[in-house]
Amino acid sequence: MKKYQTLSIVVAFLLSAGMAHAALTASFQPSAARMGESVSLVFVSDKPFKEKPDLSVLASDLHIAGQQQRQSSSWVNGVGGTTYELSYTVFPRKEGVIRTPSFSLNGETVAPAVLTVSAASDHPDTAQSDEASASLGMTLSGMFQTTTPYVGESVLYTVRLKDKVGLLDGEIRPPVISGAEVSVFGEDKIYQKREDGRIVTIFERTFLVTPTQSGSLTVTPATFFGVVPEQKKATSTRDPWDLFDTFGLLGQQKEVYLETPSETLNVQNKPANWQGWWVPGTKAVLKETWRLPSEIRVGDAIERTITLSVDHVMAERLPIPVQAGNSTLKVYPSPEKRSTVSGPDGVIGTVSVSVALVPTTAGSLTIPAVSVPWFNTQTGKREQAELLEKNIEVMPALTVSGEEGRSLKTTLADMEKEARQVEHLAHEPMVQVIETISIPFVLAAVFGGAFFGGLLVLLGMLLLQKRHQKGGFSPISRSKQKHQKKKALSELYPFK
Repeated sequence: MKKYQTLSIVVAFLLSAGMAHAALTASFQPSAARMGESVSLVFVSDKPFKEKPDLSVLASDLHIAGQQQRQSSSWVNGVGGTTYELSYTVFPRKEGVIRTPSFSLNGETVAPAVLTVSAASDHPDTAQSDEASASLGMTLSGMFQTTTPYVGESVLYTVRLKDKVGLLDGEIRPPVISGAEVSVFGEDKIYQKREDGRIVTIFERTFLVTPTQSGSLTVTPATFFGVVPEQKKATSTRDPWDLFDTFGLLGQQKEVYLETPSETLNVQNKPANWQGWWVPGTKAVLKETWRLPSEIRVGDAIERTITLSVDHVMAERLPIPVQAGNSTLKVYPSPEKRSTVSGPDGVIGTVSVSVALVPTTAGSLTIPAVSVPWFNTQTGKREQAELLEKNIEVMPALTVSGEEGRSLKTTLADMEKEARQVEHLAHEPMVQVIETISIPFVLAAVFGGAFFGGLLVLLGMLLLQKRHQKGGFSPISRSKQKHQKKKALSELYPFK
């Protein structure tokens, strides 16, 4: 009897010694999986983890979805011990054998862990149909509108998730492209259709991709991470809880991770001989609207609104369509307005600017044409979006006298200075527009620039009338001046 007691003490001592000096281990649980299935990469030690393994070296083989830590205590033959566990939920990114490196943790080196990954359709249970096992009942695909866009051209990238098993929860994440801007475009679409006799739910999310540099750009895939019901295997005995689990509320759940296929964008640069603002697109349109007084006189303000719209270009990347002036026509532009909307074939960028055109001489006047060069990405050729010139008849202006007229010359000079600045900025990149625009111009736009602009146009009309008075026109009475001012303000309502 004493002999057996001695043996048990030795075994207990060996167990406690083994627990005190347990080697650091790493393993995949389970050690075999299919594409789209999650497994756990588990590190176990008898010491608390002071550091974590650098799993970035496995980024091309595994997607790390989450991590957790836990510890457990045990008591064997009166000897206690604590085990520390560091676990990562991972999804394989390729088929074949995945082997971890020899990580060094807590001053110890851990032997590599090995995971064998098979295709999603390779199911060990032959009783399961290929339809049920293919891609775990879910597939994720991505499609570019074109894989050869031009730099600055905005194209669509549509991610489509097919669900055949009943998705419980999930999230689609955008692709990552170095050298391109990526943003969500439009609203998500959800619809159903029948495939091979089964109802399939399809989720679609569209992203807008705008390359900012030319060359070959690697597209890090769009991803999906979600939760689906765990499919139960057929058994000879029925779980009694199944009677209460008619809707699968008590069933097991499974995490699913999917990626779109890897792709490359071959971004084309603008032609080497291109001059001016770069506008790549499939269609460009210039439109105009007018507000003309019934009788146009020297000094009257004519309102013209010019709108440029280009398919596949963001509004922020469009130039301001400039109305040129000359010795017989002064041009006073207002701040431009920009908007980006969705069209039938992608994004449509629009920039609109209103200008006050003030004729300075009487007679037949030609308002110059407006032209914006752009590059047709479908034909590979330079084209022009144009508004034709317009001829109008201008009558002589009425006159004004007094101190009021003498104070307007400086004001009109300031207006002309601002107009020249806006025209200059229209030919500069958008970043420079934001950085160099003058503070008075911004304040005018924010604190009622429209009204101020209209008032200055009115004052300009009075100054021009003063000039004609010196040329032999009869002065008008003060009451008539007030009446004309009131009438001019009402006609210039948009500039109030």
